[in-house]
Amino acid sequence: AKKRTTWSALFAGDSSVVDEIKAQFGKDGHADRLGKVDPGEFPKLEEVAEALSDSVKKVWLRAYESYVFEPLGLTRELYAERSDLDALPDEVLQKIMERGIAFTDEREFGCDLALCGFDDRRRSAVLTVDERGGVTRNFAEGFCAIGQGAETATARLGLLGHSPPLDL
Repeated sequence: AKKRTTWSALFAGDSSVVDEIKAQFGKDGHADRLGKVDPGEFPKLEEVAEALSDSVKKVWLRAYESYVFEPLGLTRELYAERSDLDALPDEVLQKIMERGIAFTDEREFGCDLALCGFDDRRRSAVLTVDERGGVTRNFAEGFCAIGQGAETATARLGLLGHSPPLDL
């Protein structure tokens, strides 16, 4: 029987966001670092989770900056460098606040991510990663669902009695 030696990322939503995350993951060197384990070895769960979280945070931050600051001719760095916020007109500060709230509350990031694999102790793991890079470990349930029907699917799996000891 062939042993599984890699992690798989599953997504629901906009594939272009996933492409950005994959590119960032590679650019950060995570793919090379985590892929260089001895045959039969598995990367540590924490390393995999931190690496993906790091890349997702960077992609989210770029999207936030392009939505909030770029239309106003600013960058996050320029905004942060302003030691005297009184130097910015009130209407610009108001727009930054409105756009920031709209991005975080109303605008969708574009995709949901789940990460599945085996950790260094050969335990199966299912992780979900939110748009800001927050990682949730789904050890208790042993499963997760992502995407538009996630709540319904998760409830259904729970009602059917799925749990970590069951075979896939």
